[in-house]
Order: sequence, then C-alpha cells, then structure tokens
Amino acid sequence: MDVSSLDSHIDTISRRIEEKLGIKGTDLAVQLKKIGRRLPRKTRRQIALLLETRTQTQHPKLATMIDWDTVRFSAKQVLSRLDTFDLKADRRRQRIDRALGMVANVTVAVLLVIGVALLVN
Repeated sequence: MDVSSLDSHIDTISRRIEEKLGIKGTDLAVQLKKIGRRLPRKTRRQIALLLETRTQTQHPKLATMIDWDTVRFSAKQVLSRLDTFDLKADRRRQRIDRALGMVANVTVAVLLVIGVALLVN
C-alpha cells in the first residue's frame, strides 16, 4: 500500500459512510466527528488510524515508520463493516425495542394496580 492507495481507500470509506449512514462532510475527518456512536468504537478508531496515517505520510521521517500491514488491515475492516451496516434495519430494531419497552411498562403498571386493588380488599 502506498499514499495513493491510502487516499483512494479514504475516499471510498467517505463515500460509503455517505451512502450507508447519510452523513455528509467535506472529508472523512468531518464525517468521523459527525458519526458519533453509529459505528462501533473499534471501527471509529480504525478510521482515525487511517486519517493519522495520511497525516504521517506528509512528514518524511514519520512516513518511514508507518506499518502498512496494519493500515491495509484497518481499511479492509472498515470497508467490510460499512458493507454489512444496514441503517434501515437498525432503525426498525430500535422501533421494535421501544414498542416492547412501552408494552412492558404498561404491563407492570397494570399488574401493580391489580396488586394494590387486591391488597385493599
């Protein structure tokens, strides 16, 4: 992997984030700030590693210290995570969880009212 392929990976990741998550930004660093907790911590750290590596490539001494195998692995991991990410399914799951939570709360409230009514009689 070299600098041009790193830039192409970063551009690809940026495009996928825009497609899958709907997060727009001028570059990947801006998108990373906007992502928040929508991606796992490990994936966010790998994106940060890619951005840090891009910064290191601009410095001659730091560029020799880059572990390209780790960078390549991180890029593949981020891309595979973004490929499996489904925003609609996550939102649907959140809606179902919220509905089940409300049903559970109503059930507990009804049971408490019945219990109090039985204790009073």
